[in-house]
This record gives sequence, structure tokens and C-alpha cells, in this order.
Amino acid sequence: MASMNIFASIITGVAGVGWYSYLYYYFYKVFFINVSLEPVIGPCRENFEMSVCRGATWVFLWLMDLPVTVMLFLVFSLLLALAVKLLPKLTIFTRYVLFGYVSSYLAVVGFTYPEEFNLVSWYTLSAVTTHSIIITGSLWAANHLTRRYNQGSMKWKER
Repeated sequence: MASMNIFASIITGVAGVGWYSYLYYYFYKVFFINVSLEPVIGPCRENFEMSVCRGATWVFLWLMDLPVTVMLFLVFSLLLALAVKLLPKLTIFTRYVLFGYVSSYLAVVGFTYPEEFNLVSWYTLSAVTTHSIIITGSLWAANHLTRRYNQGSMKWKER
């Protein structure tokens, strides 16, 4: 039974990539913080070298996109908590969810943009790290908010 739960956890991570890829556009229209970067980047280009300005641009774009990503994974974790409640024998292992998510995310990015794909690029690394932290945090929160956890019967496994 444990191997079925591990497989279900990996499939859940892969489903998270599907969820993210499919609904990103719809959540983007609602939750993306659309501000002009020119007041920040313009003076940066005049006073510093391009690598500093590229880093500042990356940070500001990451912050503008963060609410979209947070809302996507919070809703995903609510659906996951509902699945755990409705399927009493299902146990979700956080590390296998992350394994399924990260490996399928990297595969999708690698197949979609093979010429631009660089595993250590700032965008890929920041996206994978941000998504992994949000997934872990939302699974932890769902774990602590489920009725089963509060009754002493822990169904989520934090490994």
C-alpha cells in the first residue's frame, strides 16, 4: 500500500504541473501585479552596469508574478485536502509530490524550449524553488487544517 501512496504522490506532483500550466493564464489576468518597471530600471541603467539592472528586473518581475503562483498552489492544495478527505486510504508524501512536480516541470520546460533551456538559469531555478516552497507550505497548512490531523490521525506524511 505504501508504494501506491508514493505513486499517487508523484502523480499528484505531475498533476500540479498540469494545473499550473493550464490555469496560469486565467489566474494571471486576475492576480498579476501590473506596475511599470521603468521608474526603477531607468535610473538603474544610468547609474549601474547591466548585470545589476538585470538582477533588479528579475526580482521585480518575480514579485509581480508571486501572487499568481501563490493563489494557484493554494487552490491546488485545497483540492488536494478535499481529495485526502474523500479518499480515506490516500496518504500524500510531500517529498514525492515535490519530486513529481520538479521532474515534470523540468521535462516540460526542456521539451518546450530546448534551445533556451538551462537548468541553472535564474528563471528556471527561481521558479522551481518558489513553487517547491509554496507547495510544501500549502501541503503543511492543509495538513494542519484538516480535521483528520486535529483528531490525531495524521494522513499527510512530511518526509
